Amino acid sequence: MNKEWSLDILYQGFQDEQYKADKTRLMTITEEMEAFSAGLSEVKNEE
Repeated sequence: MNKEWSLDILYQGFQDEQYKADKTRLMTITEEMEAFSAGLSEVKNEE
């Protein structure tokens, strides 16, 4: 079993366009989830 993670099968490196696109999408999803979570706590406080 390999204990080291490698994304070499998916990307050629950090400059790979697909890596950049995936990272941008991940950051967008993270921001959306944080905003959604903040909204949930606001709804809970209103009750």
